[in-house]
Amino acid sequence: MQNKNILVIPHTPHMHIKVRSFEIARTLALRNNVYYLLWDEVNDFSLAYALKRRVADMFSSRKQVDHAGKYETRYRDGVTILQDVPRAYAPVRYADRHNSGRIDEIIDRYNIGIVINASFIASPVRERRGVTYIYDLVDDPFDDEDGRQNFIRSRFIEKEVRKADLVTACSKVLADHASRLWGKNVHYLPNGTNISSFEAVNGEMCDELRTRWGLRDRKVVGFISNFEPWNGLPFLAGVFELLSRKRDDVALMLVGSGRGLDAMRGRFEEMENVVITGPVPPDEVAAYFSAMDIGILPFERSALTDRAMPIKIIEYGACRKHVVATPLAELKRQNFPNVHLVERSAQGWVESIERALEMDWDRSWDRVFERFSWSTIVDEMLVPAIEAARQSSKDRVGEKGPGIHDGVTCSTGA
Repeated sequence: MQNKNILVIPHTPHMHIKVRSFEIARTLALRNNVYYLLWDEVNDFSLAYALKRRVADMFSSRKQVDHAGKYETRYRDGVTILQDVPRAYAPVRYADRHNSGRIDEIIDRYNIGIVINASFIASPVRERRGVTYIYDLVDDPFDDEDGRQNFIRSRFIEKEVRKADLVTACSKVLADHASRLWGKNVHYLPNGTNISSFEAVNGEMCDELRTRWGLRDRKVVGFISNFEPWNGLPFLAGVFELLSRKRDDVALMLVGSGRGLDAMRGRFEEMENVVITGPVPPDEVAAYFSAMDIGILPFERSALTDRAMPIKIIEYGACRKHVVATPLAELKRQNFPNVHLVERSAQGWVESIERALEMDWDRSWDRVFERFSWSTIVDEMLVPAIEAARQSSKDRVGEKGPGIHDGVTCSTGA
């Protein structure tokens, strides 16, 4: 698939962390024209706000503002980013009309033929002849304490799934769950990583990082994440306190930021041999993975985490690290050779961490993770599925006449 105009709508506006939608976008951009929609999070469409924004745009020297489309454009890794596109959230009916209208304008303006939508809310894509629609489930979005928010998300996602030509999901467990929930085939499209970024890391780079953080003489247990409350940091604190009482040659390195870490920062800062780096530049992340001795994934179990395929699991494997992890449903199903699944007891985790620190890497495992390269996932899984969906859409239009677009998906199984 080449020279297609593709619009990608991610589930999050974050650009400082690795996001599945952007990794897919920049891989597709090697052979296609890819546009990446970042909504403006401000929900204010009053006249006063419009005037205020217009004045700010006129005097801004930092932004390249596309006045005709009311959003900014910039470029990253071959992808055209459409930034600060105005989005509404409420009332829901108005928001749907407003936001689908903005998407239609972008489709028309850039002659978009393929839309990949990973948004959980307020980003409806209208059915249009000549446009192939892919809906991507990047996570299970329904495990939410806010019942109202959960209801709105559920309604939105079900509508998008039913009209999509192709539905994809990041894990086998989530693909199966979504298929049962909506009675529609869902295509398993795993998370991945850029394998070459890990191959480029050398020992000197790792030594420099370990020296910078005072870890040269330590066994490093590392956790790299955008820390959320369900990441399991309270449990991890108990595990490391117990481990520290047994041995003083092990350090814990927490790389990243987030609400979960904010809530636990005080406790970790009181502990010895704990390093909190905060966020690091994306081009240094591979070196941080490589600088640790083993990785950990202490997630709490829930519908969200059980059906997830954390990108960091692939990244741990890409840099040849053993991992101690909560036995999430998807990790059980994947059965990675380097991932040691341990029920959440502090003593059990301490024993497993100590064993993992003494284990070597079997080079035959490299082949397991090579298939999780983003280039392989996109070229061998996503592109063929899109081509099949596009052909199916054309066949249906030919059979039923103009304007008929039922949205049957393509599946390769889970």
